[in-house]
Amino acid sequence: MQLDLFLHSADVGLRNAVVEALRVRDPKEMRAAIDRLRTDFPDDGHLDGFEHLFSELSALSRSESSPAGIADQLGRIETQLLPSVQKLLGTDAAQRWIEPVYLDLARAAAGKPFSRIQSCTHAAGLFLRAGALLEARAATAEILSWRRIPEPLAWMAEIALRKNEPEELWPLLAELAWIAPTLFVELLARLDVRANSAIVVRLYHEFGNKAEIDESDEAAWFPAWLLVEHPELLPFLRRAQHYDSRPARCAALLIDLLIGERQGALPLLAEKRKQLRDLAPELFQHYMARRR
Repeated sequence: MQLDLFLHSADVGLRNAVVEALRVRDPKEMRAAIDRLRTDFPDDGHLDGFEHLFSELSALSRSESSPAGIADQLGRIETQLLPSVQKLLGTDAAQRWIEPVYLDLARAAAGKPFSRIQSCTHAAGLFLRAGALLEARAATAEILSWRRIPEPLAWMAEIALRKNEPEELWPLLAELAWIAPTLFVELLARLDVRANSAIVVRLYHEFGNKAEIDESDEAAWFPAWLLVEHPELLPFLRRAQHYDSRPARCAALLIDLLIGERQGALPLLAEKRKQLRDLAPELFQHYMARRR
């Protein structure tokens, strides 16, 4: 198989042999292909890059099972190996190439306890990187109180998003925005290119453009804003678990108000509106503006 990566020339076959060995993760054949290229074309401009890739590919063969070892290997993959593979194979092909590597790391990490200090080394996150969503969900569910911990909560939200499960996604996203707004924003930025994330990203951009919020935890107000601007999401967002913060309490009040409006519970509406006005005057004005 000849990879159409280089202009046709006398050395194209030797270069493609190196790339093919990389593609199938064969360090021995890659070493031989690089040596043949160096012998016939010692001044080839791709040799240094190939040597770098060979070194990183060889490092993958070293089995790691300790959290520290997995963290070290993961760091090398993210900073040294994957960027070079992306340049050579393209982003999509590089992602497919790297997923089995993450899968091996996930299996090595399976069964080990979760630690926030080294959360990136937990099997759940590694299974997620590998695209093994069922395994990632099962590994996350084993973490005690995962729904109150930012990293596993973000993993579960990403799984629901990638599996296109809105009934699971929206309450998890709301809880993540309340508990860890910075991690929530990072999740959306990372998933911007995924097809299933399009509506979430679009709504968050709409929130950023329209909402007038002068708060350090701006993203934490996204669920409350959604309830005002997109009350059709009420059936999903009302399933979010309670969290004791001002943005979360405001969202809970808005849920009660939307339900009360549909039921015509006037005494309840008056009391809940007063609570919302006292807790977040600007949000209250935004809510009331939609009722005129």
